[in-house]
Amino acid sequence: MTASRKILVVRVGRAGDIVMITAALRRLLARDPTAGVHVLTSSDGNRVLRDFDPRVTRILLYDRKSLTEVFRRRALRRMIRAEAYDDIYCFELNPSYQNLWRDSGATVHTVQNSSAAINYAVRCLRVVDPDYDESREPQWVQLPVTAAGREKARALLQQAGVEDDAFIVGLHPSFSGLSKSWIRSLVHRRQKAWPAESYGTLAKLLTDHAAQRGIKLRVILDMLPEDRAIGEKVVDASGDRITLLAAPPDFDRYKALLARMDLLLAPNTGPMHIASAVGTNVVALFAGLDPRDCAPYVPTSRVALLRAEDSPNPELGLGAISAPQAFAACRRYLPQVAATRSKGSTV
Repeated sequence: MTASRKILVVRVGRAGDIVMITAALRRLLARDPTAGVHVLTSSDGNRVLRDFDPRVTRILLYDRKSLTEVFRRRALRRMIRAEAYDDIYCFELNPSYQNLWRDSGATVHTVQNSSAAINYAVRCLRVVDPDYDESREPQWVQLPVTAAGREKARALLQQAGVEDDAFIVGLHPSFSGLSKSWIRSLVHRRQKAWPAESYGTLAKLLTDHAAQRGIKLRVILDMLPEDRAIGEKVVDASGDRITLLAAPPDFDRYKALLARMDLLLAPNTGPMHIASAVGTNVVALFAGLDPRDCAPYVPTSRVALLRAEDSPNPELGLGAISAPQAFAACRRYLPQVAATRSKGSTV
């Protein structure tokens, strides 16, 4: 099929940032199914969108922190002019991106900065469709999961002794800024680092709840190998009630493992967004950021939000949220009696 129009979509950022544009990207593809769509994004964006839709035919990489990016920007400007895009949809707030398509001749549609608390996914949707109405026709974020990824996830779980029919609760105690210096990551730590002791206590509450009701429940951590020490600290805090996985990075397998989980508890990180986009229920922990702006854009029945600001000691960041509070939110999604898992008998 010959493409009738050429479209460039622009979003550079971490994995969670890219997940938040998937609803707008799907709406754009549905509205103009013959268009040829390219995406300008980061290496994280490349992983997230690599198998998103076959009509996304080209992914252009942009590393805004690279020392050589000034030369890359010049090449991108030439490429954008040469591609002669009909439309450019920019989901970046930084006005410097506009220089990349200056004099390109394209019609440019840009997300608007606003003080209003509106989910970023909705703001992007309204760039594509100014009349978007969530109450009439919601377009949630969504990511595909491959059959090969599901098989790899199942094999990893079997190797760890996790049964196919177990109810799986995942925990995610790390985040992308954790490797930075303590001073540089201090804000991130307040916003995204829930104490290892809290994770451990939660695991005890979850497994005790399951044991009392005859529920086959497993709590797991899926950590990058370089974050294994963080996972081991959490496992120790749980009294070895958690199964730690630390396989080599494989994004297809990772998406499938998140999809296999019945519930994920995580701070406001990429895995929170990825899990929601593959259909997993999420308990999301927030501190310092407004979930009305950056919570997972999925039906409200699939996400429970806990905010440090709703606690007596918000200055503690995520540490202000107690393990019993998190457990109470998790109970919304837990089986109350022994039963086969709700998401099917296979990964």
